[in-house]
Amino acid sequence: VGKNVIQPVRMLSDTARNYCSENNDVVHHAFEELQISIHDEISQLLSSMKQMEADLADGFNEFGLAMVDLNFLKKTNDTYGHEKGNISIRRLCMLVCEIFEHSPVFRIGGDEFI
Repeated sequence: VGKNVIQPVRMLSDTARNYCSENNDVVHHAFEELQISIHDEISQLLSSMKQMEADLADGFNEFGLAMVDLNFLKKTNDTYGHEKGNISIRRLCMLVCEIFEHSPVFRIGGDEFI
């Protein structure tokens, strides 16, 4: 029982508990490195955990934030009117969306966007 049940369950439990290190860095492939080969439900659980780990790894993407400032928006509004300023804002957002596909654009200030 100790070798075929308690020890494998403890290994799975410890690996899950320590999946993130103390500084919150994810330990990739932690389950993949486990070796449990007793061919029962515990091995099936490990297989599921390995698949979950692989799926999570495939799902993580690198990301970043960009802050964009639309220069001369006030001058555009003062010279040509607010409708032309709004056109400038929409064009900037469309350009950002074309360059960074599937990335939302948020207005955080009068002429500042993330």
